[in-house]
Amino acid sequence: MMMSKLLRFGRRQLHTIVSRDIIKPSSPTPSHLKTYNLSFFDQVAVNAYMPAVAFYRSSSIYQSSHEKTLELKNSLSHTLSQYYPYAGRLAKSCPTYVDCNDEGVEFIEARYDSTLSDFLQQSDHEDLDQLFPDDLIWFKSIKPQRS
Repeated sequence: MMMSKLLRFGRRQLHTIVSRDIIKPSSPTPSHLKTYNLSFFDQVAVNAYMPAVAFYRSSSIYQSSHEKTLELKNSLSHTLSQYYPYAGRLAKSCPTYVDCNDEGVEFIEARYDSTLSDFLQQSDHEDLDQLFPDDLIWFKSIKPQRS
């Protein structure tokens, strides 16, 4: 059985944070959708922060990495308009719903000093943990297998 959890963990840095921004939806959430009720299963589930890391190869489509970043931020902003609960926050007073308040999501741009293929082929999977926001890492503890 595999049990996963997030931990704060300090270690050497293998990447450089280039930018850290909050991306908000491109259009406001309509007033009739400001409250997103959670299902019973969502309410009893353990609160978990689920960061995601996306890798992008260099491409000649863009004149610069800045253009690529702007395109990604713009795309995310439009996506958040369609998936509005992701740009909201769990209600503090009553965690049975998401307050779809358009606060946005954290977008962190990082660079690595080598190529993406080198990083993915030569590094330990622990190195991926360093790319999560706010020093959060995805820690997997695996129950020993029987011989």
